Amino acid sequence: MNSELGAAVRELREARHLTLDYVSRGIVTKSFLSKFERGQCNITFLKLVALLDRMQITLPEFMYRVRHFSWTPTQHYFNQLKRAEASGNVGTIENMLEDEAKQVTSSNSIHDPHLLKKIAAECALATIEDTKTQPRDVAVVLAHLAQTEDWLQADLTLFLFAIPFCDVPTLINYSVAILKKTAEYRRTANNGQTVANIQLNILAMLLYHHALAPAQSLINLLEQDPDAMYAAEDFFLLKHLQIVYHHLTSSTFEYHKAYGQLMTVMRFLNVGTIRTDIEHQHRSFSDLDTNKKGKNRSTNQNQS
Repeated sequence: MNSELGAAVRELREARHLTLDYVSRGIVTKSFLSKFERGQCNITFLKLVALLDRMQITLPEFMYRVRHFSWTPTQHYFNQLKRAEASGNVGTIENMLEDEAKQVTSSNSIHDPHLLKKIAAECALATIEDTKTQPRDVAVVLAHLAQTEDWLQADLTLFLFAIPFCDVPTLINYSVAILKKTAEYRRTANNGQTVANIQLNILAMLLYHHALAPAQSLINLLEQDPDAMYAAEDFFLLKHLQIVYHHLTSSTFEYHKAYGQLMTVMRFLNVGTIRTDIEHQHRSFSDLDTNKKGKNRSTNQNQS
């Protein structure tokens, strides 16, 4: 770790065109800083913070750089997992799952990070293969989150993997709980973006299950919160999901159009387990519309 810290200090110092003499002055000797940057000696926490202050870098920013632009090793794992899931790389996910399974100390410890990462990998695998996870695994994730007061980035991403496998009551409860659990940490862009993405995933699942009353409540919540949508993509997805809601609640029950809109947003959301079903539903409604139009044309021709 010391070599990683030193290397990061050197990269950041040189990126800012700061000399060894300037950064070290009054804190450590120039030769000591040079050795630390090469991983040849250790440094105290207070000295490290002083060096970062000299370079106008906060400790969280520094650790973010050290951790390969992820806030924690767990989040780094989740980022790799999301990339593998997005590309459909089953082999990579299976390897990641196996590595974490070997390190699980107890399957009864709901706060074991290795167990939680293993379950996330199982969820990612099930999402790709359109299968279901073990209900107990999802229960472990939900129990961990329920007992965690303040959700950080890793907690949010963990929940994102589990959303496709949650039932409607759970989705409803967590659509509200997430705002309380992340009240402080939504102030940062990364967490705020993830919260918005989770809310949109929950909304898509509620619409898929035709849970229209809670879907309307969540839409109202998102519309009333000016900070809920953190990016243009989030706003785009919300508008499409609102169209789905209006199709499902219209007097003509325009399911064909509703499923068409759901398919439009599928590739942006983490609800892969329902993608195949939605495609089947959309095709069945398309076939139904085609048959109806064919019958109408036949009727009109017979009448003429």
